Amino acid sequence: MSVKFSTTVKEIISFSFEEANRLGNNTIRTEHLLLGILRSKHNAAYRQLERMHVDLEALKNEIEQSIQEHHGNVRSLPLDGHAETIIMGARREAEALHNKKVEAEHLMHALLNDDAFAAQIATHIK
Repeated sequence: MSVKFSTTVKEIISFSFEEANRLGNNTIRTEHLLLGILRSKHNAAYRQLERMHVDLEALKNEIEQSIQEHHGNVRSLPLDGHAETIIMGARREAEALHNKKVEAEHLMHALLNDDAFAAQIATHIK
C-alpha cells in the first residue's frame, strides 16, 4: 500500500522549507519539521503537544536559536538524512495503521520516537 501525504502534512513540510529559509539554513532538518507543526497549529500533532503541556513558545525559541545560520535564501532545500528518516518513519506509521494518508500525528509520532528529539520536547513540559 502506498500512502500519500495529507494536505496538512504537505503544509507542514512547506512551512518547514520556509522556516529553514527564514533561519538561513541550507537543509531542512527535523527541527524545521517541528517548526512547521508549530506554525501550522491546526493539526493533531500541535494538539498533542498542547495536551502534553509543552511550552510551545519556549520550544520554538530554543529551536530557532540553536539552528539559526546566515545563508541566503535558497529556492530548493533538500531534507537532511535525519529529517528524511523521520518522514519515512511517518509514512511507515501510516501504512502500519492502514491509513491512506500520512497525517500530522504520524509525523509527530515519528519525531517522538527519536530519543534526542523527544528529550528536547520533554524539557519544555510545563
